[in-house]
Amino acid sequence: LYRALHPGFDHVTTVAGGGKSECIALVRGLREALRSFSSQLRAVAPIDRDYMATPPSGEADVHLLPVTMIENFLLDPDSIWQAIQSVAERTGISSSVGVAAALSSLLDAFEAEEIERRAGSSLATATFRASRPLKDTPGKANDFCTSTLARFSETAVQAALQTAAEEVNKLKSRPGRREEFHGKEILQQFYGTHLHNTALSKVVFTFEAARYARSRKAVKSFFDAFFRDVNPEWKLPD
Repeated sequence: LYRALHPGFDHVTTVAGGGKSECIALVRGLREALRSFSSQLRAVAPIDRDYMATPPSGEADVHLLPVTMIENFLLDPDSIWQAIQSVAERTGISSSVGVAAALSSLLDAFEAEEIERRAGSSLATATFRASRPLKDTPGKANDFCTSTLARFSETAVQAALQTAAEEVNKLKSRPGRREEFHGKEILQQFYGTHLHNTALSKVVFTFEAARYARSRKAVKSFFDAFFRDVNPEWKLPD
């Protein structure tokens, strides 16, 4: 998808790093390894923004996407309309306006899941591992259980759900709602609802949507800036 969204990716080596934490760890490892080859080589990581406001502290080579995840770049009515032209007559959609309405309907239906996703993210995770001195482990485990029960108490969960519901409700009045939801899921639902029974495969649909999304001003502006930061002296390809 990155290669489909911007020509700059045709001139670099891309490595799928997994989740955000894995990508950050990979960049750190590559940063050290590349120093032994050349001072001109650099490893950077564009990662899903999700609900992060800024990149992790001290990680200059980590760049957050301006959308929740890369698939959100594809949730553009004009891009999708162009991507489904070969099967449009079988979809019941007759224009990009129809695509926008279909996406809006999917977003409305997905609100409950989006609220849960946001609330769950705000609650984060809790892990425990025994450490030295092991004789203190039972006490530490007891403290961990107490703090974990408090973090995930009914009151805490309800507060997280309430906050998430307010955030999702505010998105209804914003034109960029498509960029804030779970892009991968919405794209999958659009395909399943409107394209599953056509001759267009999901893989072809996804990459066609990305190919047309490449011309979006928001997409081009972000990735142009990304590559200028990676190498200010590099002339961006057209």
